[in-house]
Amino acid sequence: MIDLIAFDADDTLWHTEHLYLDAREQFRALLRPYDPPPDLDDIVHETEMRNLPYYGFGITSFILSLIETAVTVTGGRVTGQEIDRLLALGRGMISADVRLIDEVEETLAALAASYPLLLITKGDLLHQQDKVVRSGLGRYFAGVEVVSDKTAGAYHDIRARRGVDAARFMMVGNSLR
Repeated sequence: MIDLIAFDADDTLWHTEHLYLDAREQFRALLRPYDPPPDLDDIVHETEMRNLPYYGFGITSFILSLIETAVTVTGGRVTGQEIDRLLALGRGMISADVRLIDEVEETLAALAASYPLLLITKGDLLHQQDKVVRSGLGRYFAGVEVVSDKTAGAYHDIRARRGVDAARFMMVGNSLR
């Protein structure tokens, strides 16, 4: 028997990956005049991974990593105006429409009739809370947990607070990790 079903949010309940893909394309276009290295996407990824302990996950940390990468690969020649464009790109990502995955609302409504549901996501607290509100899906969840990272310890703490044994807990998401 399952006592609690938890759902991931980004790219499980609503689409978000397209925002990052589009932002990376805009970033490449912004840096094109500087003749960036062909492995620019790899450099961005390395910068993001190095910055995780400082900024965590989410759009804000992604944009900070783009800015840092721009400064690095241009040798500091990136302009204030170009950095402002990256900041505007981040604001646009944060305020983008929440596009639900097909049939998510119907699925949540059906499950919520028989099970308590919980949302567990990582990223920026304010942005994730805002997406829950704007998605209209918050009413299906008994709670929302925004964690800095999805680790075994984070899941253990959530289950402990809610008094749910691991064998009676189910997590639904788009990543096996």
